[in-house]
Amino acid sequence: MKTSDEFLDRILNETPSSETLFLLLANQKAEGRLNRVIKECINALGKFPRDIRIRGLMAETCFESGWLSRAESEVETATAQIEELIHLYKLKGLIYSALNRKEEALRSLEIYLVHKPEDQEVLSLLESMSPVEEAPSADQRRIDSDSPGELPPFSSPEIATPTLAEVYFAQGQVAEAIVTYQRVLDRNPGAEQPRKRLEELKAMLPSVPRPQESRREEDPLRSRKEKLIRVLETWREAIAAGSKQ
Repeated sequence: MKTSDEFLDRILNETPSSETLFLLLANQKAEGRLNRVIKECINALGKFPRDIRIRGLMAETCFESGWLSRAESEVETATAQIEELIHLYKLKGLIYSALNRKEEALRSLEIYLVHKPEDQEVLSLLESMSPVEEAPSADQRRIDSDSPGELPPFSSPEIATPTLAEVYFAQGQVAEAIVTYQRVLDRNPGAEQPRKRLEELKAMLPSVPRPQESRREEDPLRSRKEKLIRVLETWREAIAAGSKQ
Protein backbone atom coordinates (compact mmCIF):
# COMPACT_ATOMS: atom_id res chain seq x y z
CA MET A 1 0.00 0.00 0.00
CA LYS A 2 2.90 2.32 0.79
CA THR A 3 4.34 1.78 -2.67
CA SER A 4 1.00 2.66 -4.21
CA ASP A 5 0.79 5.84 -2.11
CA GLU A 6 4.29 6.89 -3.08
CA PHE A 7 3.59 6.25 -6.75
CA LEU A 8 0.39 8.32 -6.62
CA ASP A 9 2.08 11.12 -4.68
CA ARG A 10 4.93 11.27 -7.17
CA ILE A 11 2.52 11.68 -10.09
CA LEU A 12 0.42 14.26 -8.24
CA ASN A 13 3.54 16.31 -7.56
CA GLU A 14 4.15 16.52 -11.31
CA THR A 15 0.91 18.52 -11.82
CA PRO A 16 -0.82 15.99 -14.10
CA SER A 17 -3.58 16.87 -16.54
CA SER A 18 -7.23 16.36 -15.63
CA GLU A 19 -7.31 13.31 -17.93
CA THR A 20 -4.39 11.71 -16.08
CA LEU A 21 -5.93 12.55 -12.72
CA PHE A 22 -9.20 10.93 -13.66
CA LEU A 23 -7.51 7.72 -14.80
CA LEU A 24 -5.39 7.53 -11.66
CA LEU A 25 -8.26 8.18 -9.28
CA ALA A 26 -10.58 5.80 -11.11
CA ASN A 27 -7.93 3.12 -10.66
CA GLN A 28 -7.62 3.98 -6.96
CA LYS A 29 -11.38 3.68 -6.60
CA ALA A 30 -11.31 0.26 -8.26
CA GLU A 31 -8.81 -0.79 -5.58
CA GLY A 32 -11.27 0.29 -2.90
CA ARG A 33 -9.31 3.30 -1.65
CA LEU A 34 -12.39 5.48 -1.34
CA ASN A 35 -11.13 7.95 1.27
CA ARG A 36 -8.00 8.74 -0.74
CA VAL A 37 -10.07 9.14 -3.90
CA ILE A 38 -12.43 11.59 -2.20
CA LYS A 39 -9.51 13.63 -0.87
CA GLU A 40 -7.76 13.82 -4.23
CA CYS A 41 -11.01 14.49 -6.11
CA ILE A 42 -11.60 17.52 -3.88
CA ASN A 43 -8.09 18.76 -4.68
CA ALA A 44 -8.52 18.05 -8.38
CA LEU A 45 -11.84 19.88 -8.57
CA GLY A 46 -10.15 22.90 -7.04
CA LYS A 47 -7.93 22.98 -10.13
CA PHE A 48 -10.43 21.67 -12.69
CA PRO A 49 -13.90 22.67 -11.46
CA ARG A 50 -15.51 22.07 -14.88
CA ASP A 51 -14.19 18.52 -15.33
CA ILE A 52 -17.40 16.52 -15.26
CA ARG A 53 -15.61 13.15 -15.20
CA ILE A 54 -13.76 13.91 -11.98
CA ARG A 55 -16.92 15.36 -10.45
CA GLY A 56 -18.85 12.27 -11.45
CA LEU A 57 -16.17 10.06 -9.91
CA MET A 58 -16.40 12.13 -6.73
CA ALA A 59 -20.18 11.67 -6.61
CA GLU A 60 -19.90 7.90 -7.13
CA THR A 61 -17.20 7.53 -4.48
CA CYS A 62 -19.10 9.61 -1.92
CA PHE A 63 -22.21 7.54 -2.56
CA GLU A 64 -20.33 4.27 -2.08
CA SER A 65 -18.78 5.67 1.10
CA GLY A 66 -22.19 6.59 2.51
CA TRP A 67 -21.56 10.34 2.30
CA LEU A 68 -24.94 10.97 0.70
CA SER A 69 -25.17 14.72 1.23
CA ARG A 70 -21.89 15.31 -0.61
CA ALA A 71 -22.81 12.77 -3.29
CA GLU A 72 -26.06 14.65 -3.89
CA SER A 73 -24.25 17.98 -4.13
CA GLU A 74 -21.69 16.69 -6.61
CA VAL A 75 -24.18 14.90 -8.82
CA GLU A 76 -26.41 18.00 -8.91
CA THR A 77 -23.46 20.08 -10.09
CA ALA A 78 -22.47 17.48 -12.69
CA THR A 79 -25.96 17.13 -14.12
CA ALA A 80 -26.31 20.93 -14.24
CA GLN A 81 -23.22 21.00 -16.45
CA ILE A 82 -24.82 18.40 -18.71
CA GLU A 83 -27.99 20.48 -18.94
CA GLU A 84 -25.96 23.45 -20.16
CA LEU A 85 -24.97 21.49 -23.26
CA ILE A 86 -28.09 19.42 -23.88
CA HIS A 87 -29.27 21.88 -26.54
CA LEU A 88 -26.56 20.44 -28.77
CA TYR A 89 -28.66 17.28 -29.13
CA LYS A 90 -31.40 19.44 -30.66
CA LEU A 91 -28.94 20.98 -33.10
CA LYS A 92 -27.47 17.56 -33.80
CA GLY A 93 -30.91 16.20 -34.63
CA LEU A 94 -31.63 19.04 -37.04
CA ILE A 95 -28.29 18.60 -38.78
CA TYR A 96 -28.73 14.84 -39.10
CA SER A 97 -32.22 15.40 -40.46
CA ALA A 98 -30.88 17.75 -43.12
CA LEU A 99 -28.22 15.17 -43.99
CA ASN A 100 -30.92 12.48 -44.32
CA ARG A 101 -29.42 10.44 -41.47
CA LYS A 102 -32.88 9.78 -40.12
CA GLU A 103 -32.28 7.24 -37.37
CA GLU A 104 -29.52 9.36 -35.85
CA ALA A 105 -31.72 12.46 -36.04
CA LEU A 106 -34.51 10.64 -34.25
CA ARG A 107 -32.20 9.41 -31.48
CA SER A 108 -30.75 12.88 -30.92
CA LEU A 109 -34.14 14.58 -30.70
CA GLU A 110 -35.40 11.84 -28.39
CA ILE A 111 -32.45 12.36 -26.02
CA TYR A 112 -33.05 16.11 -26.10
CA LEU A 113 -36.72 15.72 -25.16
CA VAL A 114 -35.87 13.38 -22.30
CA HIS A 115 -33.84 16.20 -20.76
CA LYS A 116 -36.04 19.07 -21.95
CA PRO A 117 -39.63 17.77 -22.02
CA GLU A 118 -40.86 21.31 -21.35
CA ASP A 119 -39.43 22.67 -24.62
CA GLN A 120 -42.67 23.71 -26.29
CA GLU A 121 -40.89 24.65 -29.51
CA VAL A 122 -39.64 21.11 -30.11
CA LEU A 123 -42.92 19.57 -29.01
CA SER A 124 -44.92 21.83 -31.32
CA LEU A 125 -42.57 21.04 -34.19
CA LEU A 126 -43.04 17.32 -33.66
CA GLU A 127 -46.80 17.67 -33.24
CA SER A 128 -47.04 19.65 -36.46
CA MET A 129 -45.55 16.82 -38.50
CA SER A 130 -47.97 15.10 -40.83
CA PRO A 131 -47.68 12.27 -43.39
CA VAL A 132 -46.71 13.24 -46.92
CA GLU A 133 -49.68 13.79 -49.25
CA GLU A 134 -49.81 13.45 -52.99
CA ALA A 135 -51.20 16.97 -53.46
CA PRO A 136 -48.67 19.83 -53.35
CA SER A 137 -48.34 21.49 -49.97
CA ALA A 138 -49.50 25.01 -49.25
CA ASP A 139 -45.87 26.01 -48.80
CA GLN A 140 -44.99 24.70 -52.23
CA ARG A 141 -47.94 26.49 -53.86
CA ARG A 142 -46.87 29.70 -52.15
CA ILE A 143 -43.37 29.43 -53.62
CA ASP A 144 -44.80 28.69 -57.07
CA SER A 145 -46.99 31.79 -56.95
CA ASP A 146 -44.20 34.05 -55.69
CA SER A 147 -41.48 32.97 -58.11
CA PRO A 148 -41.30 33.15 -61.92
CA GLY A 149 -39.69 29.74 -62.29
CA GLU A 150 -40.90 26.29 -61.36
CA LEU A 151 -39.29 24.67 -58.32
CA PRO A 152 -38.67 20.96 -57.88
CA PRO A 153 -41.29 19.21 -55.76
CA PHE A 154 -40.32 19.20 -52.10
CA SER A 155 -41.92 17.75 -49.01
CA SER A 156 -40.15 18.26 -45.71
CA PRO A 157 -40.87 17.62 -42.05
CA GLU A 158 -42.14 20.60 -40.07
CA ILE A 159 -38.88 21.01 -38.17
CA ALA A 160 -38.69 24.67 -39.12
CA THR A 161 -35.95 26.78 -37.55
CA PRO A 162 -33.49 29.28 -39.02
CA THR A 163 -30.71 26.85 -38.11
CA LEU A 164 -32.20 24.09 -40.25
CA ALA A 165 -32.87 26.54 -43.09
CA GLU A 166 -29.22 27.55 -43.14
CA VAL A 167 -28.11 23.92 -43.06
CA TYR A 168 -30.21 23.34 -46.20
CA PHE A 169 -28.75 26.47 -47.80
CA ALA A 170 -25.19 25.36 -47.03
CA GLN A 171 -25.94 22.13 -48.91
CA GLY A 172 -27.17 24.08 -51.93
CA GLN A 173 -30.82 23.19 -51.27
CA VAL A 174 -32.18 26.72 -51.70
CA ALA A 175 -35.79 25.66 -52.32
CA GLU A 176 -35.85 23.68 -49.08
CA ALA A 177 -34.31 26.60 -47.18
CA ILE A 178 -37.08 28.87 -48.54
CA VAL A 179 -39.82 26.48 -47.42
CA THR A 180 -38.26 26.24 -43.97
CA TYR A 181 -38.00 30.01 -43.57
CA GLN A 182 -41.61 30.40 -44.68
CA ARG A 183 -42.67 28.02 -41.93
CA VAL A 184 -40.62 29.99 -39.41
CA LEU A 185 -42.53 33.11 -40.46
CA ASP A 186 -45.85 31.26 -40.28
CA ARG A 187 -45.16 30.72 -36.58
CA ASN A 188 -43.56 34.13 -35.99
CA PRO A 189 -44.90 36.64 -38.55
CA GLY A 190 -43.07 39.53 -36.89
CA ALA A 191 -39.59 37.97 -37.12
CA GLU A 192 -37.70 40.51 -39.22
CA GLN A 193 -34.40 38.68 -39.70
CA PRO A 194 -35.95 35.48 -41.13
CA ARG A 195 -38.11 37.63 -43.43
CA LYS A 196 -35.08 39.45 -44.83
CA ARG A 197 -33.24 36.18 -45.29
CA LEU A 198 -36.25 34.68 -47.07
CA GLU A 199 -36.30 37.53 -49.58
CA GLU A 200 -32.58 37.05 -50.22
CA LEU A 201 -33.10 33.37 -50.92
CA LYS A 202 -36.06 34.00 -53.22
CA ALA A 203 -33.89 36.36 -55.25
CA MET A 204 -31.58 33.41 -55.92
CA LEU A 205 -34.33 31.27 -57.47
CA PRO A 206 -33.64 32.07 -61.16
CA SER A 207 -30.12 30.68 -60.75
CA VAL A 208 -31.16 27.52 -58.90
CA PRO A 209 -30.69 24.50 -61.20
CA ARG A 210 -33.84 22.40 -61.69
CA PRO A 211 -33.81 18.60 -62.12
CA GLN A 212 -35.09 17.09 -65.34
CA GLU A 213 -38.78 16.19 -65.32
CA SER A 214 -38.13 12.53 -66.04
CA ARG A 215 -35.95 12.13 -62.94
CA ARG A 216 -38.27 13.63 -60.34
CA GLU A 217 -40.08 10.45 -59.45
CA GLU A 218 -36.74 8.67 -58.99
CA ASP A 219 -35.33 11.29 -56.62
CA PRO A 220 -33.87 9.27 -53.69
CA LEU A 221 -33.64 12.43 -51.56
CA ARG A 222 -37.39 12.91 -51.69
CA SER A 223 -37.97 9.24 -50.90
CA ARG A 224 -35.74 9.44 -47.83
CA LYS A 225 -37.47 12.57 -46.59
CA GLU A 226 -40.86 10.93 -46.94
CA LYS A 227 -39.63 8.03 -44.82
CA LEU A 228 -38.34 10.47 -42.18
CA ILE A 229 -41.75 12.10 -41.95
CA ARG A 230 -43.42 8.73 -41.39
CA VAL A 231 -40.91 7.80 -38.68
CA LEU A 232 -41.33 11.08 -36.81
CA GLU A 233 -45.11 10.95 -37.15
CA THR A 234 -45.11 7.57 -35.42
CA TRP A 235 -42.95 9.04 -32.68
CA ARG A 236 -45.28 12.04 -32.30
CA GLU A 237 -48.24 9.71 -31.75
CA ALA A 238 -46.27 7.75 -29.14
CA ILE A 239 -45.42 10.95 -27.27
CA ALA A 240 -49.05 12.09 -27.37
CA ALA A 241 -50.23 8.73 -26.06
CA GLY A 242 -47.68 8.80 -23.25
CA SER A 243 -48.76 12.28 -22.14
CA LYS A 244 -52.33 11.08 -21.60
CA GLN A 245 -51.28 8.34 -19.19
